[in-house]
Amino acid sequence: APAPPSPPVASDPAPPMDAPPPASEAERKQVTILCAGLELSGGAEVDPETRMAAVDPAFAEMAALVRRYGGSPGGGMATGLVAVFGAPMAYEDHALRACRAALALRDALAGRAGAPAPSIALHSGEVVIRPGADGVEAIGPVVALAAKLSRLGSGGSVLVTAETARRAEGFL
Repeated sequence: APAPPSPPVASDPAPPMDAPPPASEAERKQVTILCAGLELSGGAEVDPETRMAAVDPAFAEMAALVRRYGGSPGGGMATGLVAVFGAPMAYEDHALRACRAALALRDALAGRAGAPAPSIALHSGEVVIRPGADGVEAIGPVVALAAKLSRLGSGGSVLVTAETARRAEGFL
């Protein structure tokens, strides 16, 4: 009988588990980024398990609403959600879809006992899109600006940049 293959040894190189996808899988796209930050009353003093119990259901509901409007919820921020409208599926009206999703998110979580009020921001422009662990990952200044604006807003607010308003205008 032939000898069984030898098992791999520790010196065999293995690809890193978090290796980025090849550059050939990344592409530039025009999209709208929605960032929804969640704040709990009590701020940084909230116990981590209490925070998780309040935020997890909100994340699940926000992700479902984003999908309903054609967006792709991605990996989030530590206390919020980042979603891409216009990738991987391209929509000409991605800015309008993001605006409608933002209002639906705000209204769905408003006034719900124990639910954190989201501070939502939208910004549109060109990003690099690549496959990510949770769908697609958008990279670029457009994402950074949307995230920064979501941190500036107060709970229940929706901030829309002039660029996103311009792109949504023709569809209203």
